[in-house]
Amino acid sequence: MYEIRATRRPRLVRRGPWSAGTALLASLAVFMLVARASAAVVRLEELEARALEQRGALGAASQRTTTARIDAHAVRTAFSPTVTLNVDGSGAPGQKYVRVTDVNGDEFLVAGSRSVGQSGAFAPHGRYGAVVSLQARLYDFGRTSSAIAAADARVAATQAAEGATRASIVQEVRATYLSWVEAVALHATAERALTTARARREIVEGRVATGVRPASDLDSVRYDEALARLDEAGATGSIEDARLEMQRVAATPLGGDALPDAALLDRDTPPSSIPPDAPATMVLYKQRAAALAEARYHDNEMQPILAAGADAGVRGQDADVFPIYRAAVSLSVPFWDGGVAGARARASRSEAAALEADEREERAHFDAERRRAWNDYATARERLKIAGNLLELAAARARDAEDRYSLGNERIEIVLEASVAVSRAEREVLLAKVARADSILRLSALSGHPPTPNGRGAPAPAAP
Repeated sequence: MYEIRATRRPRLVRRGPWSAGTALLASLAVFMLVARASAAVVRLEELEARALEQRGALGAASQRTTTARIDAHAVRTAFSPTVTLNVDGSGAPGQKYVRVTDVNGDEFLVAGSRSVGQSGAFAPHGRYGAVVSLQARLYDFGRTSSAIAAADARVAATQAAEGATRASIVQEVRATYLSWVEAVALHATAERALTTARARREIVEGRVATGVRPASDLDSVRYDEALARLDEAGATGSIEDARLEMQRVAATPLGGDALPDAALLDRDTPPSSIPPDAPATMVLYKQRAAALAEARYHDNEMQPILAAGADAGVRGQDADVFPIYRAAVSLSVPFWDGGVAGARARASRSEAAALEADEREERAHFDAERRRAWNDYATARERLKIAGNLLELAAARARDAEDRYSLGNERIEIVLEASVAVSRAEREVLLAKVARADSILRLSALSGHPPTPNGRGAPAPAAP
């Protein structure tokens, strides 16, 4: 097992007088810069690799693929000859070898038995033997070839299922990682708001003490600070929840000081191409092909089997030993099996028809998800532009409110409202970046390729 630790991100604590411009300077862009500068952050690619290494679901899928390959190898041995050695010994009354001489004077061993009532009729006689047998299938009119095709189709289906499991794990890791990044970024926003609220309260306390402002201003800023503290506490808990979920999904212990790489939110390069089918669709396609191959095998179950066999060895009783051998060619022709093979073939074709319907459904779902992801990407980019403008306007309003409050021309409530607007604008910028990153990760999952590490490069292609 692995344990990942990261150095804690520096806290953004503002020193000196409080001003509205500080909210903008401590905006999301500053947080991203500080997060990227932190050493030993836990990167998405590392967690993906650990999850693929540690998750039991992928190990189980891999074992199923191995089992299917072994079964396919076993099917291919149908035409391989089999050699067996049979050694036996027995004791039973009767069938005692006696020597007889024919008219030509040649001596033979003949098995003879005494009838009930004769002396020694129940006396046991021992026999022994050792025989080597060779059996081989010469031709079975397509039975084995169809079985091999069915086995190969099952291997292809299990391989596709293994690939789909791998893609599902990666997609789950990416979605959980993005939630972790979002939780950390939201906490940073709440932490900045709390820092600003504390600084504002200290300044207002000083002004109230000197009689510059009325005491009622102090109640308002204390209330604002309490709300900021409440938001920061909730955001702290969300980070821990996200970290624990990331630890479960990646199947990797994470230290309490581990942090994600916030650079994920800067990525703005979706994949250039997306295949027509998802891994889940390919699984259904391969499973349908396997079911049809199984049906063709059952169709050939009633085909004749041409086989050859040979035996060679010795048999003996007491001190008498004689050789035996046999060579034979046989043709086995099934006439009737009660309809079992036909029923199995129909069942396999029915299963293939059901899988075909599921395949069409999955393909439609994949196409809809692809279009939704492209639409979400375009919407997120537009939201990000609007949120950036909103942040600039909110910061300008906050600066104006602060200046007028400093001159005694404005109430504290107006300043607090402007500060809340800045915080909301920062949050909207963050949520727009999260939505953009989410759409890029979804498109990357649909394409079967990892997202661009640095988020830069070729311009975004047009959505289909």
